[in-house]
Amino acid sequence: MRSTKKILIIFLIFVCAGIIPYWIAYLSQGDDKVFSGLLLNPWDGNTYLAKMYQGWQGSWTYQLPYTAEPGTGSFLYIFYLFIGHLSRWLAIDPIIIYHLFRIFGGAILCVNLYRLVRKYVPEEDCQFKAWVLGLFGSGLGWLFFLFLGMTSDFWVAETYPLLSTLTNPHFPITIALVLEGFLSLSPPIGILKIVKWMVLGLLIAVLSPFGIAVLGSVLIIQTIWSFVEERKVHLQPLIGLGVGAVPYLGYLVWLYLNHPQIAAWQEQNLTPTPRLPDLIISLSPAFIFAVAGVYGLWKKSGNHPGRKLWISWFLVGGILIFIPFSLQRRLLIGYYVPTAILAVEGLSFLFKQQQRLFNRLYFILLLSSIPTSVILFSTLFYGIQTKDPMLYLSTAENKALEWIANHTEEDSVILASPEMGMFIASQTGRLVLYGHPFETPNAEDMLRLVEDVFAGRLSEEDLHEILISNRVDYLFYGPREKNLAAEDKVFDYPVVYQDGDVMIYSIGR
Repeated sequence: MRSTKKILIIFLIFVCAGIIPYWIAYLSQGDDKVFSGLLLNPWDGNTYLAKMYQGWQGSWTYQLPYTAEPGTGSFLYIFYLFIGHLSRWLAIDPIIIYHLFRIFGGAILCVNLYRLVRKYVPEEDCQFKAWVLGLFGSGLGWLFFLFLGMTSDFWVAETYPLLSTLTNPHFPITIALVLEGFLSLSPPIGILKIVKWMVLGLLIAVLSPFGIAVLGSVLIIQTIWSFVEERKVHLQPLIGLGVGAVPYLGYLVWLYLNHPQIAAWQEQNLTPTPRLPDLIISLSPAFIFAVAGVYGLWKKSGNHPGRKLWISWFLVGGILIFIPFSLQRRLLIGYYVPTAILAVEGLSFLFKQQQRLFNRLYFILLLSSIPTSVILFSTLFYGIQTKDPMLYLSTAENKALEWIANHTEEDSVILASPEMGMFIASQTGRLVLYGHPFETPNAEDMLRLVEDVFAGRLSEEDLHEILISNRVDYLFYGPREKNLAAEDKVFDYPVVYQDGDVMIYSIGR
């Protein structure tokens, strides 16, 4: 591996890449705009803040905030509930805790990936190259950006370490824990290591059950492979992982089958794997050389420490994502890691005897794997410069949210536009009729209802009946709501709050 100074520089660049866009977005606030705290995928990001807010309010169970009928609490999103509690205990704003854990997750991911290549990539010259490509690499989506739009390397965040670190806390932490699992495979495997596997199983299951699917599948293949080649079987890691993970996974299955609101959410929660051409583009050029890496490692003798791991993860991961179920895309979690490492192994296999050519081709590989991230950062900065309304609130909207948090009951139901519903749930903890395309049960119907209200397509009698039947306590009316109609609308309810272009009506059920 290279000098400690170079390693530290790469580490700092990676961590700073996760900090700087958010810091600039915060500094770009003006007198009329307030940064919401999120830059990538605000629809999902705000749901995590809403979960944190429930923890901040003191709850250890989660209820859907995007419906007037949230149902009973459940032990979902325990991680976000916990850091919500932590923000209250430490008297620190939840958004700050959210980003501290996001950066912490990125830092641990960076360190664990470094440890992994040190352990499972024997050629010293390949170690540093594999680490850097794994951290910063992406796909060739930049080549097709103008023709195909955004391929999955722009938005399937769980696949890529850098994009994961930019997006939320649980993606990088989950990937880091999966890497920790692979780092813990070496014998001897005593009782302490089994306990460690149990803890890892529970933590990964709580953070992302898909991490368990990936880690467990790779372990199963490695175990079978070891038995076939060496007649050796080490079942302790699998047993420890199962003991830690299976009880919680069983609870999730029970919950999805028996909780009406959660079941309705999951029925809408469709995250299919991108089409195969998109996937290949989004993982290339590393994917192309990774295929050569699989061939090269397959031909090597069994003394290569990462032979079974890299081939198993690359092949099994590539199969898992095509299992026909609604959340198959989530199984791409961390998949760029084996792809990048096998790409370097493939380059080494093809050009090991030509060091200068090997170095030049690696440089081209790395250089062609970065532009997608450059474009992504550019779009973030464009959103900051233009004060994208999905990222920024007006000052009047922000003050109205503060009023809601301080002057309404915690179980109040608020009718607002889709975007404001997203913000109300995440920044006040109040219930909304619509706020997310998946987590609002009967989302399409509720979206149409909300749009009809503000577009003036309902009679006064129909409007009142809808408000009462959905237990609405307040109606939020600001610039986003006005944008849904051709002209301003006046509602026949008392105004309990007004500031600038924002009004809040009390329905008075």
